[in-house]
Amino acid sequence: MSQQNITTAQNLYAAFGQGDVPAVLAVFDPQIEWVEPEGSPTPGTYRGPQDILEKVLAQFPVVYGPMEIITQDYIDGGDKVVVLGEYRLQDRSGRPVSAPFAHVWDIRDGKFTRYQDYTDTTVMAGAAKQ
Repeated sequence: MSQQNITTAQNLYAAFGQGDVPAVLAVFDPQIEWVEPEGSPTPGTYRGPQDILEKVLAQFPVVYGPMEIITQDYIDGGDKVVVLGEYRLQDRSGRPVSAPFAHVWDIRDGKFTRYQDYTDTTVMAGAAKQ
């Protein structure tokens, strides 16, 4: 089952990269819990696909402008998948910056039930446009 979870995670990031919001939301459990770190523009815990879409995902382009999410490794943890990578964006002066991340996803029955983002919030704050 865990290779299937890795594939599900890879498909999720591909959908993010293509801007395919319906495909992203389709793999979220109705009760998904999404945790953003303190120091981010949207800190806190959000529940449900619509809450996450409105209060987190829709805010990223406003706060950061264009951003790439580059995945580098997927780690099989059974019912968890850890995705390592980096955010690539520009700081307020227009210089390119990157911030490493670790995303921890819980998956049950092919649906994501929990997400936790671990990233360098200092770099991300320096890139925030607001």
